[in-house]
Amino acid sequence: KHKNGGRNPKLTVEEQLLLTLKYLRQYVTQKELAYEFEVGEATVHDVIVWVENRLWPKLVDNIFPPAFGGGERNINNTMFLNGF
Repeated sequence: KHKNGGRNPKLTVEEQLLLTLKYLRQYVTQKELAYEFEVGEATVHDVIVWVENRLWPKLVDNIFPPAFGGGERNINNTMFLNGF
């Protein structure tokens, strides 16, 4: 549940990320994703916008080294720069 009450999310964070990755990689329409994930088209749109604005930047900062657009906080950056 949300911190201040309200409805439970229709999709888990993992499902939201998967939905967004499918949208970005496979060029699936939002209507097709709505059918596949059993949610409305507006929910699909909201999920994609949320992942792109909130979740994606955090993933990039923690996974990719600065040379690839990631943040400097990642301890494992040297692994990428040194060729694993």
